Amino acid sequence: MVAAIEDPRLRLLCQTYLDEYGEKFRRAAAARDYHHARRGGLLEHTAQMMRAGAALGPVYPGLNWDLVRAGLLFHDCGKLWEMDYQPQGFVSP
Repeated sequence: MVAAIEDPRLRLLCQTYLDEYGEKFRRAAAARDYHHARRGGLLEHTAQMMRAGAALGPVYPGLNWDLVRAGLLFHDCGKLWEMDYQPQGFVSP
């Protein structure tokens, strides 16, 4: 999805985020008790949101889909620290 972003500035911003925080992003949960409350849940949740956004594209052709994709990637970025799993652990603090 990041590779599909046409605006080079947004694509670079998103790719830099993934390059720098990708490992942590793959480990983080999306919640403590609700949806995707497990190791890797944030990645799963974000991927589902990206697919939902892509499916809505034809319905809203006037939107800037580069901004939508970037927003979907970053919408829960604070979870990287809130829900962090240690590299060798299975529970969040």
